[in-house]
Amino acid sequence: SSSPRPTSATSKRILSLMRHRLPHRRGNAGGIQAKPRLQLRDAALRGESLAQVASQTIEGMTSSNSVIGKLPVLRPLCGFDKDEIIERSRAIGTYTTSIEPYEDCCTVFLPEHPVTRPKLAEIEAEESKLNVALLIDEALSNIEVIKV
Repeated sequence: SSSPRPTSATSKRILSLMRHRLPHRRGNAGGIQAKPRLQLRDAALRGESLAQVASQTIEGMTSSNSVIGKLPVLRPLCGFDKDEIIERSRAIGTYTTSIEPYEDCCTVFLPEHPVTRPKLAEIEAEESKLNVALLIDEALSNIEVIKV
């Protein structure tokens, strides 16, 4: 049987690359309004918590950081455990939304047993099978901004 593929980490890395290109491509981060003190071009803000899911291991986080150059990555939840994150989400009013069932790329495409300690070379090998630049261009050209 073939060895497991680092699908989670590869997907997260491609999303990081896409996010890194977003402000440069649309000028104002694709219509997303940020608070004046911190613009989306200044840092990447992520809701990752160390070891909560397969892509949130040191190896997974490092691989997704490697595609965004010197852009600082802020992870305010990194050291929180699941109960602390749930408590915070209740305090800010996002908990009920976070538990609503929906299918996303994580539930549809990811393997039953994801790789938890991906090697950068393995991730790059998976990326080389895709036309990442074309996929990102396509995604960025089809952004739909919904104002709420």
